[in-house]
Amino acid sequence: MRSEPRKFDKLDRNFSELENMVLAMICFGFNTGYSLIKEMKRARGGRWSTQSGAVYRIFRKLEALELVTTNQGYQQGRKTHIVHATDLGLEQVKLWVTSPMPFGEIALLTDPMRSRAYYLSMLELQQRLSTVEMWIKANNKLITQLKGDVDETFWLGRKDDPFKPLAYSEIIRLAEARGQWLLEVKALCEKNQVT
Repeated sequence: MRSEPRKFDKLDRNFSELENMVLAMICFGFNTGYSLIKEMKRARGGRWSTQSGAVYRIFRKLEALELVTTNQGYQQGRKTHIVHATDLGLEQVKLWVTSPMPFGEIALLTDPMRSRAYYLSMLELQQRLSTVEMWIKANNKLITQLKGDVDETFWLGRKDDPFKPLAYSEIIRLAEARGQWLLEVKALCEKNQVT
């Protein structure tokens, strides 16, 4: 006789980062596809798709696993699907947050400026300088935007949660560190040490 699976057997340590992030965002109150996609586009530092098709496929998977429930409702006068995390969904998020991360995920430090810097020596000195100046301006603009984002009210009434701004500050620190690195690249270009 086959026994009924326990609820927590449905928890999955092999969900993708995107699937877990979507579920976590639902737990934090982003309960429509539109609000979730909008927040993912606004948030910085993520590397997941914000395509609506991907988000809605994840909603269906989470619902099939009883991690969320979906109801029809209205938001801002429009009929929409409202998604809420179940207790099991909250347990999945806790499992995700506390699970060890694969080293490949931690080591994924992509930066298009660094990728392009490898090839600065292909440019003439003036091109190098103007390119690095352009990068510095873009990075400074990013830092200003990031610091402004921290002051915005996007915490969905969770201003008492100290971890969200702290996690976000890591992105600011990375941008500031890149700014220091860019100054070193500029100094090297000015010394014309790269031929």
